[in-house]
Amino acid sequence: MRERVAQIRAEYEARKAPAQGAQGLVPVIQLPTAAESQEGPKVPAMAQAQLDQIGKEVQPADAATRGAQATQALAGEFAPFENQNGRFYVTLRSGRRPEAVPLESEQVADAIREAALRSSGRMIGKDAVATVLSTLRTRARAQPRRTVHQRIGMDGADYLLDLSAPDGHVVRVNAAGVTVEKNDTIPFRRGRGYGALPMPAPCGNAAQAWEFIAPMVANVPDADKLPVVAVAVEYLRADSPHPILEFIGPEGSGKSAAAWRLAQTIDPFDGEMPSTGQDERDMIAAAQGRHVVMLDNVSGRLPEDFMCRASTGGAVTQREYYTNAGTATFGIHCAQIVTGILPPFRQSDTQDRALIVSIKKPLAYRPESEVRAEYADKLPEVLGGLLYLLHVSIRDRAAVAAQRAWKHRMVAWNQTGEAIAQALGHPVGYFVDLMSSKRQRAAEDYIEGDTFARALVKTLNTWAAEAKPAEKLPSYRHWQKVPGWCAGQIKGRVIVAATAQAICSAVTRHCDDWTSRGTTLPGTARATTGALQRVQGVLARAGIEAALKPISGANNCAWVFLMPKSDGE
Repeated sequence: MRERVAQIRAEYEARKAPAQGAQGLVPVIQLPTAAESQEGPKVPAMAQAQLDQIGKEVQPADAATRGAQATQALAGEFAPFENQNGRFYVTLRSGRRPEAVPLESEQVADAIREAALRSSGRMIGKDAVATVLSTLRTRARAQPRRTVHQRIGMDGADYLLDLSAPDGHVVRVNAAGVTVEKNDTIPFRRGRGYGALPMPAPCGNAAQAWEFIAPMVANVPDADKLPVVAVAVEYLRADSPHPILEFIGPEGSGKSAAAWRLAQTIDPFDGEMPSTGQDERDMIAAAQGRHVVMLDNVSGRLPEDFMCRASTGGAVTQREYYTNAGTATFGIHCAQIVTGILPPFRQSDTQDRALIVSIKKPLAYRPESEVRAEYADKLPEVLGGLLYLLHVSIRDRAAVAAQRAWKHRMVAWNQTGEAIAQALGHPVGYFVDLMSSKRQRAAEDYIEGDTFARALVKTLNTWAAEAKPAEKLPSYRHWQKVPGWCAGQIKGRVIVAATAQAICSAVTRHCDDWTSRGTTLPGTARATTGALQRVQGVLARAGIEAALKPISGANNCAWVFLMPKSDGE
């Protein structure tokens, strides 16, 4: 096309002069008149029409080329990648820190428009933005996947805490100590309202660290301070289950203030700390933007199955909106802090992962703004003390792990607490014994508040009182139908055996909660077995080992209860 334009211009220049001695020849292109010559050289109408036609054919191809080049140039300004769950991200810079931002977010779309305005001086439309995003997705699929962290990350065996400050610093904690460094390689994502943490104060030993963190556990009972600190330290790890921390107490006891202090120490929020909804979808969404999820003043049932998964860590896959086959996968490993007047947990799995702390009502109140401003001043020391105790738990973990056989499923939390306790001068096993007694008290409280469990324990204690020393339990056929149970004291321990039908009848007689009688008690042997399986874990923590076992042959089964040891044993 360009050659044709040049040819027409050359022909026009060649025919500017009048034809000399040529007869009967008409000029191909009409020459300009004298008036037109005085105004300046102009392209005749026929030539102009030819040029316009050629221009129309040339311009679309040039525009498409320029658009493709501009799209490639815009896409080249971003670094896309795919995370561990198959979601696409780009790395943007906020101040001097890198930030991993989801590709489909408005923040990335605005960044593309800003880059286009900066390079060309004009904005681009929605279609152009979509083209750039498609190009970035294609490039991301060609890159190796990268793990995106939220507040707490890992670099090998080291733990990283994102301070979210404009200078882009992170805190690195390992067995060697605590250091602060600039981060340009480990991707962190930051949700809306993501707050910044101050530079932690240096700490030299465990005793000083314990003094530093005192404001964080100010209204926590003394017996619960060490377990709460161990929970907070576990929240700074990315590869271990996070205990569920529950503050309970009467109205005005300060349970929400205790939860706020701990959350502000690890995962602060700009403005008021949000409380997420109690629906599973709400909690999944909250876990995408927060490391610490708070459920304040809860009432009613909670999604305990989901809370157990979020405590242990994992991912959930859901159907994408407006699609039949599209799915999206979300990571759900977050710290959970719950406050309420009464303990809301009813499943033994949840209770195994939970620490229940009763907050006592303060004798005097202070303005909330004054309390928060005072805590903000002490936050660098609190954070420094907490990070030092994380270093202690990493440094001493191997030695602590070799001290005993760890039987509780939250073994990482128990080892962290034991390492901190020993660094503070407590004897070996101090934290383990402390947590065992706390779990037993929590189980007893649960039993006291559960109609079936309370009636069951009363039934077992009544039967156990009639136990006589014996070498083994009587034959099954001697008590199967009447009375349906037996008890014996074997090797110093009382063992009670009973059929599900006998238990069903007995708990009805021992039920003292007449308001709920007939609504929460099982009415059949099969329902009784289900109720026993529900409270089996709680009974074990209260010292009663329960199991469904074959008696006198595989066809005969009964529930066998090993009662707690007496104080003299």
